[in-house]
Amino acid sequence: MKITETERKEVIQTLVEENKISPDTAKQVSTTGVTEIKAEEKPEVKPEEKSESKAVTPLAPADTRTFLFRITALADKDTLGGDVDVFDPDSKNKRKMATYRGNDAVTVKSINKSGNMWLQCEVFGYRKLELPLNFNNPDSTEGVRIENNVIHVPFELARLQKGDKAIMFNVYFYKDAAVMRPESRYEVNSLLEMMNENPDYKIMIHGHTNGNAAGKIISMGASKNFFQLNTDNKEGRGSAKKLSEERAVLMKQFLIENGVKADRIQVKAWGGNQPIYDVDHASAHANVRVEIEILED
Repeated sequence: MKITETERKEVIQTLVEENKISPDTAKQVSTTGVTEIKAEEKPEVKPEEKSESKAVTPLAPADTRTFLFRITALADKDTLGGDVDVFDPDSKNKRKMATYRGNDAVTVKSINKSGNMWLQCEVFGYRKLELPLNFNNPDSTEGVRIENNVIHVPFELARLQKGDKAIMFNVYFYKDAAVMRPESRYEVNSLLEMMNENPDYKIMIHGHTNGNAAGKIISMGASKNFFQLNTDNKEGRGSAKKLSEERAVLMKQFLIENGVKADRIQVKAWGGNQPIYDVDHASAHANVRVEIEILED
């Protein structure tokens, strides 16, 4: 389409005024058809990227602060009974400093100058969870919030998975006996609950003793009292491995008596071949234990 020279100049002037072309370009195209004029490409201006950094609440210096360690199951958010251990990451070997009860407001002491802490929560039947936290800036840790001067720290625990192995820290046996103490009921029932919750679980129960010395073995009697010695207990002798086997079998019997199918449970006896501590160590009693390994989930 042809236009007059006057119209051409008017179009070019309009483009300049609208900043679609520069004055220099206007001179270059003064003899070019308007239909061939292209507005100059301008570099794309990207909006300034804003980092969504978490706002951290500055706290005044203090020797103690109030914490609430909220321990729940990840799957259904049910409250779980448990404790939180506090370790000092600035110390040699990350020394354990204190243990605090979960799900209640507790007073936590400062453990070092930096404020760095390492929190660990382990509840039987669930995977251990560890969190770094700074005593002076606690809400710099993801999920931690401060409300009414109480520092809320969430521990959402996932169930054990195939390949995991968990120590039943709160299962205790009478001396030389394949009979549990009454205080073992809670954790043994937790194992039963775990097995009932997931019918696909298959487990291996590992039995351990402190040392490999042979000796007396007291076994459960016909009354099937899993948690108390009584008059119908059987007494014999055998190796440490035999004692560890009987303890693992006792645990299996308890589960079967409470409706768990026998083919979901295997046992393995170790005697004293896998100690946590030396036999003469102050904490050697912890060598006497039962561990649960998840074979299938």
